[in-house]
Amino acid sequence: MISLFWSTRLAIITSTAFNTPTPISPTMYSHFVACTLVHGVYLPPSLSPQVALDILTALPLQHPKASNTIICGDFNARMGHRLGDHRTNHRGRLFDSWITDNDLLHGNELLTCGQPTLIKPGGSSIVDWFLSTHHFAAPASLVIRDDLSLGSDHKLMHFTFALSPSVAPPPPPPPPQRLLWRLKKLADDDILATYRDHFKVVMATLSASLQQHLSQTVPPDNHTILIEGWNNDLCQLIYESLDNSVGRKQSTEGHNNQHFWTAEMLAAIDHREHHYTKWRRANGLSKMAHWIRHQRAKARQSCGG
Repeated sequence: MISLFWSTRLAIITSTAFNTPTPISPTMYSHFVACTLVHGVYLPPSLSPQVALDILTALPLQHPKASNTIICGDFNARMGHRLGDHRTNHRGRLFDSWITDNDLLHGNELLTCGQPTLIKPGGSSIVDWFLSTHHFAAPASLVIRDDLSLGSDHKLMHFTFALSPSVAPPPPPPPPQRLLWRLKKLADDDILATYRDHFKVVMATLSASLQQHLSQTVPPDNHTILIEGWNNDLCQLIYESLDNSVGRKQSTEGHNNQHFWTAEMLAAIDHREHHYTKWRRANGLSKMAHWIRHQRAKARQSCGG
């Protein structure tokens, strides 16, 4: 399942068993979900229609490791005739031609035609899309959670699809281990001296390597690889010196966050969502009253009070 949500920045949530992100920019990035290449995009309305189209055109639609490509995000384009939106704009017409020329499938058109993805008191629109290059192995579903506010006019979207039976998902990667040392021990002068002495000894080898490369008349071809290698070697020397002097300690990262969601925070979120639901279902003047209550609850929850 892919979940799509944003308030000021794009957020795509996938299973950690598949996620290998490759950032492109704060508003565009790509990653693989098993055999599927996923491009997440945010095309702000400040971009001209042609610049926005150029960004889409530059995205690769095929990859040797991918049997399908998905493009999803906030396109800020209106395509009334295709999506059942209220109107069409110039950006939407350009994107419509690009979708047709590349034989792309529009998930909103096929699964949620006419259902808005952005809802606010002044109106609604369908600007958050899921596009794909191929049909999926089994019927896909797209759910737009217009019953939730989540602090954004854009609605949370769940796109669920089945992978090809011939493709076995890779095993989940082991959870990353954060390295921690008993650094407070360095306040002891004897332990600090032990750390410094050990670091000087192990640093001699790296220093000799640096001097050798600096003395070469012909610089190496790939400076980036060389510098990254030195950086990794230096980090390993620091780790080794800390191990030899202060020792490591077990991470308590998971335990520190287990009480993050307090009862007060959960109650504030429930209160906000309650008034949002009331606003969605209300009519007439009561609709405005519930919207004001929702905004107050939203502000109270954001301030933590």
